[in-house]
Amino acid sequence: MKRFLAVLSALLASFAAASISCAQQTPPLPANTIYVASSTAKAGETVDISVWAGKQNTAFNGIEFLLKFTPVLPEGLSSLPTGVEGGFKVGSVFPASAIWAVNTDNPGEVRVAIAAAQAINGPGQIATVAVRVPSDISTKASYIVEIREVILSDESGNDVTQATLINGTLDVEAGGPPVVKGDLSGDGLVRVNDATKALRIAVNIDKPTERDLKAGDVNGDGKITVLDVTLILRAALGLVKL
Repeated sequence: MKRFLAVLSALLASFAAASISCAQQTPPLPANTIYVASSTAKAGETVDISVWAGKQNTAFNGIEFLLKFTPVLPEGLSSLPTGVEGGFKVGSVFPASAIWAVNTDNPGEVRVAIAAAQAINGPGQIATVAVRVPSDISTKASYIVEIREVILSDESGNDVTQATLINGTLDVEAGGPPVVKGDLSGDGLVRVNDATKALRIAVNIDKPTERDLKAGDVNGDGKITVLDVTLILRAALGLVKL
């Protein structure tokens, strides 16, 4: 019996430690705030941007907001992250029955609207929004992720917004060297092995990365086809320039 109790005690302690560890993964949630958690990513990657709510003074049934990515560093940075279609998830603060809509049409902006039948007031995660980081960033870069035009509404549609808005940041690590058209291997040259790799993608043996598409889509139609393979092979033999 003593041995059983000792084992049970150890299991409970382990469970408690795991629970504490999970809880520590949740960022601090200041009361009456809507804020964006800061993120890091590499050039060309897709990253989730998380939006959180602290406990609100007034319960709400719906929220609208705009995420805007403003370049900070380096000076002159103009490439903007873009929203990924199908890359949105409603956060745990909302019930599973919540309905939502997302607009990712404009580069550097994602508009979100979420509505629920029952009132909520947080704290918790409102949503995660997937964005694709530009692949042409060749040095460390940083964006302010501004949360704008926030409207919290109650069940009657009344504006009950009182929250303080807190922006986040997206820090980007530099990507690799500039992509050369036709150079899928990344060695800076266009050779027969690049045509081979492009052919495997064209016939659906391999799945292309974003870099593969940028290097292998020679004719600019948004995909790698046998036509691209032919052009890459001709370039490898010095017959054409890409």
